[in-house]
Amino acid sequence: MRTYNNLNWKQLTHNAWSNELAHAHYDVTGTLKFNNGRRVGKSTASKLLTAYWHRMDKLFFGADAKKRIGVERWVFAEYGELGDNLHFHFKAKSPIEPVFFCAIANLLWSNLDNLTASAKYNEITPTIDAVKSARYVTKGTKHFYFDEIGFKASHRNNTNIDVENYQNIQQAKRIQNRFSFPKIIEAMDSVIQQAANAERNMKIRQTKAVASGAQ
Repeated sequence: MRTYNNLNWKQLTHNAWSNELAHAHYDVTGTLKFNNGRRVGKSTASKLLTAYWHRMDKLFFGADAKKRIGVERWVFAEYGELGDNLHFHFKAKSPIEPVFFCAIANLLWSNLDNLTASAKYNEITPTIDAVKSARYVTKGTKHFYFDEIGFKASHRNNTNIDVENYQNIQQAKRIQNRFSFPKIIEAMDSVIQQAANAERNMKIRQTKAVASGAQ
């Protein structure tokens, strides 16, 4: 009989999640923060996260969002090193050009509620390194840590859809009705800066991992 006593289940779990999210179609990586993650309650955070993605789905897919068509994403709750700083990481499949999607995503979160962090404190960018970003976003799974808040907000479309069919005048009007053109341009500039910061931080983490012998 085969035994599994020597298997590192924590590492296997993390590897499985990392491999799933390293696929190329998850072309956006994001971190959503609160003004004070130490004070926002789990119930409130869950409601805000659900409302956020619901509005994202409606913004890009209109009435079809009611048919469970939306932005494909996996969302993970995280509480920081001391366990008292709630925030969210996610990987998503952009239904439009990734930089534009990131700009809209950050604008929507930062303007969602007075508890959600302003745009400069979030980090939503096109995926820079699919493998490394997937391992970072899913790092909590290495400890068998799963939070229902993130998984409740995650979404996979039941059927294959052509997102280009939704890139029409109706979608453009929904976006323009919510955000002014100057705001969108400003947010797109921020995406470029955040992407540069994300790449720098990724290199720092890689250097620390090598120095500590983790890799």
